[in-house]
Amino acid sequence: MEYIKKTYLILSILFVILLPFNYSHIQFKSVVIGLLLITWIIQVLFYPKTLTKLNYVPLLFFVAYYGLFLIGMIYTSNENLKMGWRNLEVKLSLLVLPLIFFSTQTFTRKEVNTILITFVISCIITSLFALQIAVSQNYQTNQLQTILWKLYSNQVFARPIGMHASYLSWYIAFAIGTCIFFLIFAKKKLSLLKKGLLFLSIIYLLFLLALLGAKMMMVAFIMSTFLLSLYYAYQKKIFFKALIMLTIITVSFITIFLANPANQERFKKAIDYKGQYEEKGHFAHSGTRMRWDIWQCAISLIKQKPILGYGTGEAQQELNNCYKENDYWAILYWKNMSFNSHNEFFQTTLAIGLLGFFSLSFLIIYLLYHSITSQNILLLFFLLISLGLMLVEAIFKIQAGVIFFSFFCSILYPYTNDLHSSKK
Repeated sequence: MEYIKKTYLILSILFVILLPFNYSHIQFKSVVIGLLLITWIIQVLFYPKTLTKLNYVPLLFFVAYYGLFLIGMIYTSNENLKMGWRNLEVKLSLLVLPLIFFSTQTFTRKEVNTILITFVISCIITSLFALQIAVSQNYQTNQLQTILWKLYSNQVFARPIGMHASYLSWYIAFAIGTCIFFLIFAKKKLSLLKKGLLFLSIIYLLFLLALLGAKMMMVAFIMSTFLLSLYYAYQKKIFFKALIMLTIITVSFITIFLANPANQERFKKAIDYKGQYEEKGHFAHSGTRMRWDIWQCAISLIKQKPILGYGTGEAQQELNNCYKENDYWAILYWKNMSFNSHNEFFQTTLAIGLLGFFSLSFLIIYLLYHSITSQNILLLFFLLISLGLMLVEAIFKIQAGVIFFSFFCSILYPYTNDLHSSKK
């Protein structure tokens, strides 16, 4: 049985190493998930007594959510069956990973810490690789005579490593939260070297998050960090000191973001600064403008079929038709691209109706409730930043979102922290 436990741990460590690396055409992460599933099947068949008592409630929420997409295939048209099966394949980790980790012996706290630290290191290495590409492109363009800020921000920075800027920002935000968590809640006193490495990692990753300039993730990160830090400060009776420190960090963070000219331009587009970005000009192609148009289509379509939705494979086709019917230039400008609803709650409701909306909502609410009542601070932070991203991205439409969410929800669920234990 011991080798089964070690196999889970080794595969989980390998999984988080691969998580931010997305530029290979070979789906190594899917291979690792497959190996985890095979290990679980072996345990079920040959060592059934070693399985722990199921965490039924969270598992049932995940199963119900995925099950509704299976049902949605029944009323998906033959024309879009291929898209429907593709959606089910992408979302499969929402079923597989919770099933594995909620039914097997939970990792020890030390093992979860190892997985988390490995993830942080992987994010740092991946970001350094992206920085190297940006610097190289900058050098090829002008021998580094001037900094081409566009190369160091948003999609231009993230694309060479196969990542979407919002998802890379999500990963980095959680890595920062993990480092902060270890600094504050470490069960054993950290050495000066470990504290220094964690602090430097936080500074570097904060700088990177600001450069990327994913606006909603920045807002979600700042608000989540602010709220949880104030809660901790209240518990420790250091409220005023924490407020001053958080204010300094927030101002510094926003200053770094706005210091990047590329981010300044994106911010101006978002607010249509001084009316300089006309309806069919630059403003039309900003992420903010596009999302407003997309959300109008999503809401109008949901009103037409609110209960069951359009089917697991139909949502994208319906959205594409709506974009054309309303002549949304901001979206139609990108000729060869199809844009989902850029909101997970809208995307779910479009596909499987209000049943899906409530299923997803209850899943999130239950996980939030569990994290608060068990003082699971790290899971709470993860859920808050994930919820922020769900409002502007359909995170379960691509594997980078599905596997990240399902994996860390599953392994962090039993990872509790007693705020008062840090005194010991």
